[in-house]
Amino acid sequence: MRKLYDGKSLTLKAPSGGVKKGELIKFGDMVLLPAESVKEGELFTGLFSGVYGNLSIDSGSTPKFQGEKAFLKNGTHDLTTAETGNDHCGYFVTTDGEQALMLQGLG
Repeated sequence: MRKLYDGKSLTLKAPSGGVKKGELIKFGDMVLLPAESVKEGELFTGLFSGVYGNLSIDSGSTPKFQGEKAFLKNGTHDLTTAETGNDHCGYFVTTDGEQALMLQGLG
């Protein structure tokens, strides 16, 4: 067996429209957080695991950040608490006094 990644990120080609650093994206069946902004077809680092703060949350959602499920709102870069039609990507948490997303984009 040969390890090809660090267990938290993948190097991928940016999809149509490119990607922007810090904006969650749907990439196939995965939800990823780009570590840099790049144009379509360029390589980027897609984070799929970790705890991240200051992410965009849908205006209709008011998470408590107490371990409830987080979803990527379909067609946006926003997090939501609404399950229907959206992609589960992790959990809303509070850690070290900061509200954050515990990202689990491969599950």
